[in-house]
Amino acid sequence: MGECLKCGACCKFVAFTVSDMTPDRRDYYQTKGFRVEGSTILIPHISKQLNEDNTCKVHDNKPKICAEFTGQKEGYVVPRGCGYEESTGKEC
Repeated sequence: MGECLKCGACCKFVAFTVSDMTPDRRDYYQTKGFRVEGSTILIPHISKQLNEDNTCKVHDNKPKICAEFTGQKEGYVVPRGCGYEESTGKEC
């Protein structure tokens, strides 16, 4: 299943999937500075809860989406180099 390497990568972007990605939409997102991987849009965003050492300031009370992140749920995107990358085969 993989494991967290405490790299902080999952806390440094917001990702979402566009179900009907077209070349025009891809171009639009790229002109806005977003990275596009397949039908996934990656928007740079560093969590305010991320410490300099990539630990979480609110680890014991972090939001549900963070607590459940293992890359195993549909729609979750695993950053390159993430310890969960090997367990899913789906990366950004």
